[in-house]
Amino acid sequence: MAEDGHEHDTSDGGQDRRPRAGAAHLGVSAAVVALLFVILRLLAVTHYEWDVAFALSDSINFGDSLGVLIGTFLGETRWSMTLLAFLLPLLAAGHLRRLRSGQWFIGHTLALIVLGCVFVAAVITFRAWPALIVLAVMSALQLLLRRTRLGLEVIRKLSARTGLLTMAAVLLMAGGSDTMWVPKERIELRHGQHELTGYVVSDTGAFVKVLTEDERRIEILSDDDIAKRTETED
Repeated sequence: MAEDGHEHDTSDGGQDRRPRAGAAHLGVSAAVVALLFVILRLLAVTHYEWDVAFALSDSINFGDSLGVLIGTFLGETRWSMTLLAFLLPLLAAGHLRRLRSGQWFIGHTLALIVLGCVFVAAVITFRAWPALIVLAVMSALQLLLRRTRLGLEVIRKLSARTGLLTMAAVLLMAGGSDTMWVPKERIELRHGQHELTGYVVSDTGAFVKVLTEDERRIEILSDDDIAKRTETED
């Protein structure tokens, strides 16, 4: 009885540890991706000038990674729409496969609907009709691949790895785009000084840290030197 009890406890403990280990591994992976994303963003927006990236690094922290991600996604329209145009057909294929296998979750449906609405809103706002063409081509290609057993297997494997593909694409966007995650501003200075155009990355109430648009250098300005700040578009 003692042996049976001992073996049973060990087995249960092993089963209990597996979900926890998986969750811990997922948490570590997400943390690593978030850290890499922030580092790549710092380097990309400073045109890979190490000293400028270092000067900018104290203006953000790990907790800002979500804000940096959202700001990058909304600010870098071309990358974001291209990413959605490629991923939406795969996400739809994966969702359809889960529906057929009885593994339906409302979160998957909501995510697909929200991403679809984001894509449509971006296309309408920026008149980005080429993105619709990319989406149509990807959807048509997927339908053609489904006609063969090999093509169907490729679609299944890709749709099962949309999370990994998304992370890879996001990291590629983080390192390849110099678009800032905050709006560009025109800053008029007092005392006959010149005008600055750049991105305010920190505002303490007494001093403002600005990443300039063209030179991508850091400027620290006193609030007393600033006459007016106006958001501007490219």
